[in-house]
Amino acid sequence: MKVLLISPRPPLRDGKGDSIRAVALLEALRLGHEVELFVPSAPLRKRLLAAVVDLLVGRPAQVGWSMPPVAWTQATRAAKNADVVVAITVRAVRGPLATALVIDHVDALSLNWAQRARGPEGLARRTVARIEAARLCRWESRVAGWALAQLVVTSQDGAHLPVSSPVHVVPHAVTNTIESCDDRDIDVVFTGNMRYPPNTEAALWLDREIAPALLSLCPSARVVVAGRGADRLQLNNVEVMSDVPSIPAVLARSRVAIVPMTDIGTGLPNKALEAAACGAALVVTPWLSERLQVPARLARDAAGLAAQTAALLADEPARLALADDARGALANYGTQQIAQQLDEVLIAVTGLIHT
Repeated sequence: MKVLLISPRPPLRDGKGDSIRAVALLEALRLGHEVELFVPSAPLRKRLLAAVVDLLVGRPAQVGWSMPPVAWTQATRAAKNADVVVAITVRAVRGPLATALVIDHVDALSLNWAQRARGPEGLARRTVARIEAARLCRWESRVAGWALAQLVVTSQDGAHLPVSSPVHVVPHAVTNTIESCDDRDIDVVFTGNMRYPPNTEAALWLDREIAPALLSLCPSARVVVAGRGADRLQLNNVEVMSDVPSIPAVLARSRVAIVPMTDIGTGLPNKALEAAACGAALVVTPWLSERLQVPARLARDAAGLAAQTAALLADEPARLALADDARGALANYGTQQIAQQLDEVLIAVTGLIHT
């Protein structure tokens, strides 16, 4: 088929969630289809104007910012040459298309913003998030009505989506790995974009409660928080590696990757898949365990997470066995597996067109 993939941001292995998703979908779709990539491009002033106008007329502001009208005109023109359009997030869609549309929510954006409204950010940002969440909820319903199928990375997020078109769970693919290092000089690591509120909350929890409990059990443990904007958090009990050139390179040096994410997040954090691919053993919360089909140690509170991590640090054979099991489970997140799931969706969509 001829597939037009619309991504609000350029595909980047080390980018934000929709950029990483674009890499995965691009690689998977290209295995069996002719794929054209469309990334909206418009001057800053036009993006700002579109965001303000959308805000005034009741659309989510991020629709105007990500897909201003001038870019949407170009996208609809490109869509005429495609059999199917796959759009990543509802931010990338301004209206119905003459071509069959598959909307990839990645995660449920309205849920994400609703949870941000009760997260660690200041009152002004939480208020904006609450308004945007309500608008995104309405916009998701409209876009779902224009689409023949919807994609999402977890069934938990899918439960929050409109039911006006079929919802298919297509998880992330592992696209960013590095060969493991023999010398793993970092004992425990937490990675991610630390400007993202769920990561901010997790990093603060690690620093204030989990790391002190861990260091009481393993005084010599090297605990690291690594990622974009990590130096802005003013962490006191962990080592900070901010804006590193390669997160996989850090993970390949790490014995244990801890992912203390709580229920203000959505989707499936790529950091867990990357860590498993790079040979780190995983210690996670129930929130992530429900979403992740990869072996990991599980704990609900700071003391439990510290104890599970300390146990792995004290038992290298057990750590290696858990890391090997996790790596083996990544077959569920391979490009070939994702391609097969996408093909099933595209075949179903084209079947709807011809009936």
